[in-house]
Amino acid sequence: MGSLSLAWKAKMAGMSAAGLVMAEGRIVVADSDSKNDYYRCFDLQTGRPLWCHQYPNTHDIDFGNAPRAAPLVFKGKVYCLGAAGDLACLALDDGP
Repeated sequence: MGSLSLAWKAKMAGMSAAGLVMAEGRIVVADSDSKNDYYRCFDLQTGRPLWCHQYPNTHDIDFGNAPRAAPLVFKGKVYCLGAAGDLACLALDDGP
């Protein structure tokens, strides 16, 4: 069995307790800088950013206010649930 190597990496705004999701040649991840939540989509093969959805989140929540739920992809839509219950539905192809 061969060794693993890093394919690509991307700079994020801050922490996230959410998992990432891979679908249709893309990776969708969530993170937060404690003032805003970000949902980002990258090309799976190259790591090229495809889109980013940002919205304010200044809620004071135990264990931080970063997203905890992995985004859900279903029929070309990405459903994103923030730690405070904010729900966004984005297009997988082009985001917001």
